Amino acid sequence: MTGGALGSHRLNRDVGEALPRLLERCQVIHQCGDNKITGDLAWLGERARTLPEGLRRRYALQAYVGAELRDVYAATALVIGRSGAGTVNECCQLGLPALYVPLPGTSGDEQTANARLVEATGGAVVFPQVSLTPGGLVEAVERLLGDPAALAAMGERARSLAVPDAADRIVRLLFEVVGAKPR
Repeated sequence: MTGGALGSHRLNRDVGEALPRLLERCQVIHQCGDNKITGDLAWLGERARTLPEGLRRRYALQAYVGAELRDVYAATALVIGRSGAGTVNECCQLGLPALYVPLPGTSGDEQTANARLVEATGGAVVFPQVSLTPGGLVEAVERLLGDPAALAAMGERARSLAVPDAADRIVRLLFEVVGAKPR
């Protein structure tokens, strides 16, 4: 679960409320950010401390995920998070199915556009924030994780949007525009 590097107060709170039910079904690695104004990191930490031991071991709370991100993605069956360009690109490149909750109110509504593009291929499910509740989140996660074959197919459809050689293509195009040959 990720709200991006800055975290997402709304996602953090809904996940926090849903933790006992989520952890009965899956393990959760949660990047929550460290916003001192919302206090989500401390609040989630306290919620985790009140969980029964068996569930508490299934929850990994992190303010930020750094170099270990590749390991987190390698262990991930389903990404739940915002749909910024970086997150969506990473999920598509890695073939990870996702449940996206686009950040509402952004200029141009680009997060919804990002999420809907992947959803149109069958590589993600979009859950508008206005409809998000802890119970609805648990139901969506249970439905998605309950069909491993469909989840794997979802990941492959997400991967179909990836352009792994995008940087090389851009460099070639730039050389064409300036009339030079690549080295």
